[in-house]
Amino acid sequence: DVVLSAAHCGTDIPKVILGRHDLGKSSGGEVMTVKEAIKNPRYSTKNDNNDSMLIFLDRASSMKQTELVRLGRDFVGEGQHVTVRGWGDTNPSDYRENYPNELMEVEVKTLSNEDCEASKGRDFDYDGWITGNMICAEHRLRKDACQGDSGGPLVVESGPEPVQVGIVSWGYGCAEDDYPGVYTRVSTQYKWIREQVCSRSSSPPDYFNCNTASTLQQSQASGNGEGIEEDANEEASIVVEEEPAGPAMFEKGSFRVEEFDNGDFGMFTEHSESARHYAESHLQQGVVAVGDGLSIGTEYLSLGGFNSLAVSYRFLAEKLHPGDEFCLEYILDEGESSSECTSRQGPFANGVWYIKTAKLDISNASSVKLKFVLRAKSSSGGQEDSDVLLDKVIFRGSS
Repeated sequence: DVVLSAAHCGTDIPKVILGRHDLGKSSGGEVMTVKEAIKNPRYSTKNDNNDSMLIFLDRASSMKQTELVRLGRDFVGEGQHVTVRGWGDTNPSDYRENYPNELMEVEVKTLSNEDCEASKGRDFDYDGWITGNMICAEHRLRKDACQGDSGGPLVVESGPEPVQVGIVSWGYGCAEDDYPGVYTRVSTQYKWIREQVCSRSSSPPDYFNCNTASTLQQSQASGNGEGIEEDANEEASIVVEEEPAGPAMFEKGSFRVEEFDNGDFGMFTEHSESARHYAESHLQQGVVAVGDGLSIGTEYLSLGGFNSLAVSYRFLAEKLHPGDEFCLEYILDEGESSSECTSRQGPFANGVWYIKTAKLDISNASSVKLKFVLRAKSSSGGQEDSDVLLDKVIFRGSS
């Protein structure tokens, strides 16, 4: 009666279908009502750290033939062959969403977190984004999970039973050169998952030893120091402390995350009247749309005396045409305007979420004004107007 998924998928999930391999069929499998969906309380929206969620169903499944995976408690290192499954986009390079009816799978190979963090390309690098709560995997022939696979399992199948070691989380595009897929590391989520399942599920798996956990909690609550001890072999969770979101005035080494989940434009108070906000679009919650000739911008923001400001933003091009540019413009201390632009001539496809980082040299500046603008060079000729969605913006200052 519990499904493991990713926190970034959101909790608005009314139903779950178990055991249906072909989504093109309206029958088969078991349709279950969701009772409650709970995100990991340590989930961070700024870098998808601890990206896990438990979906509790209204009853236990009656399907006997459905194969369940065991959750992995052990650390998985580099060089492990693992399988990822899902119904996600199968060809993001053709600028359309291609979701298959039948469940797909591909075998990929894990990397060390150090090698994953060293991944870099023209528009983005993973440095500073990979935590101990993540695991990375790639395929030498550019095969990968993609949009629509989020929350799906990464499984080791070489042993006597399948073991889930990862949850599809994020990545730069899909199957891009030099950019591995990034998954939530199940072993670091295991303790939280076990606690929640033992306290909420009507039929927890036997290997969770929930009776032992319950007895321990009761003995601790009563002050009985001689109670049954928790499994001594349980691996301690790797916890990466989240840095607090910075204040409106950026301070050295601080983070600030700007999202659009509350139905407004946040700190981007200067925006075109026709700029649009969506509660949900393309599997992300809280996004703003910047169309041809439109922009969203901030007022002047005070800086904290550091020399560099990294601005990372997640965007999806809906209808960008060759030659169109999506730009981050910035002005330091009311001086000249500079910009960092992404063009459709670059290595990305329409319909796919990407993360781009612009590193701004702000030496000796005391304030900065930021603006995202779409410069469409192909608004004529019968083509549809260009459109870009913006999901979140992350600021990080350094000396």
